[in-house]
Amino acid sequence: MPPMSQNPNAPVFVSNLPPTDAPSNTLGLAGFITSLVGIAFTGGVLCPVGLILSLIALSRRPRGFAVAGVVLGALGSCGGCLVLALFTLVGGAALLGALAVVVTGGTQGLETLDHMMQVDVAIEAYERKHGELPAELSQLGLPEGILKDGWGHPLEYRLDRGVARWNWKLRTPGPDGVLQDSDLTFEGDAPAPAQP
Repeated sequence: MPPMSQNPNAPVFVSNLPPTDAPSNTLGLAGFITSLVGIAFTGGVLCPVGLILSLIALSRRPRGFAVAGVVLGALGSCGGCLVLALFTLVGGAALLGALAVVVTGGTQGLETLDHMMQVDVAIEAYERKHGELPAELSQLGLPEGILKDGWGHPLEYRLDRGVARWNWKLRTPGPDGVLQDSDLTFEGDAPAPAQP
């Protein structure tokens, strides 16, 4: 018989316990996390990456996180495609034009984009306050420098007064000073004011 400890509160060590290292599927966990982050923070942009990681991880055990990553990745990828399609339809052309101005124009391009966004906000504020779009940019009360692009050219503002809606267009002639179809353009519309 082995000697017993004199201290009855002393810990007892048992060496016949099974190992506690349960198998893990880190690739499945990575796919799940990527899909979850893709849905929560990127509008589904990262979800295809999470989907691919999770699909690969399905061949390993345990599969719990991999299955969850496949489901989230697939849902997020579909949602991401929808967001991308809507973005392309609604604002893709304007964003590409803005990107082209910034890339080719450097500091002047950034300044132009900033000025055009300020004018856009001022046009919308004017329309909310007065119930109609301004006839010309001078009505906005903005400093003269904001009404020019980064190269010092005046921004072009056109107002088309339709029967039901008024449409406006704001353009920059860009670094060459010549208005072209490829120049950065902001557009909007508002209901035509009621006739007295």
